[in-house]
Amino acid sequence: MTERDDMDRGDRGDRGVDWEAELRAGQAQEAGAGGSVEPELAIVRLLRHSASPASLDAEALDRGWRELRAAFVSERPRPWWRRGEVVVGALGLVAAAAVVVFFFVPRRTQEAPVGDTVALLEQQFASLAPQAMAGRRARVDVERAQLRSGRIAALLAEEVP
Repeated sequence: MTERDDMDRGDRGDRGVDWEAELRAGQAQEAGAGGSVEPELAIVRLLRHSASPASLDAEALDRGWRELRAAFVSERPRPWWRRGEVVVGALGLVAAAAVVVFFFVPRRTQEAPVGDTVALLEQQFASLAPQAMAGRRARVDVERAQLRSGRIAALLAEEVP
């Protein structure tokens, strides 16, 4: 019976890690072949473990999770908004904007006096009022003419029947 038949039947026997040592010894004898058997060994270990998983003690399990977390955290890039350059740059821009607003934006030193504003409004009203009054007079004349013609038409309509 071959080793493959033993693995297919699920008969692991008491081989343990002897086959790994034999595989490495065979690779050492074939020094000219080059390459590594580690990827193949990892796949074989995974398959063996999935067929009959071995339980881990709490310390080994914690160690495995720490290794995984360290691997993921070290390889994951930081988001752009958490990078130091962006934070420092944003603070610099905010400070520059504050300086511009407080020191370079012209401020009114004194308010215009109320009397000047009133005089200005009276002057504008005086120049615009005659035009507005002329327009109003024209509208009143047109409306009176329409009303007069409407009344005359109504009176004439009453006499006709």
